[in-house]
Amino acid sequence: MTPPRIHPDSNLLSRDQFLTLLDTAMHSGSFRYARQISLTWLAYYPGDLPVRLKFGQLLLNTGRRKQAVQHLTELCQADPEYLDAWYLLASALKGKSVSV
Repeated sequence: MTPPRIHPDSNLLSRDQFLTLLDTAMHSGSFRYARQISLTWLAYYPGDLPVRLKFGQLLLNTGRRKQAVQHLTELCQADPEYLDAWYLLASALKGKSVSV
């Protein structure tokens, strides 16, 4: 599957469309695709905390616990009041997969 064209200077894919696409990919088990589009989106929008959280969840749910812990730690440092990130980080440290 070819990733969508994501570019900040165009209207090719809105944020809502992207989030729907990402959720669909994660729920259908298309984890490689979800990872690819998440990384592409975050390359353009590194401050998009909800997408960073979903990426952390993706890492955790695909068995990349060490990467998930590192990613979520950085997310919690970026926004110390982001409770969903802290919850997911705690789950990652316990070695559990969860959804937020």
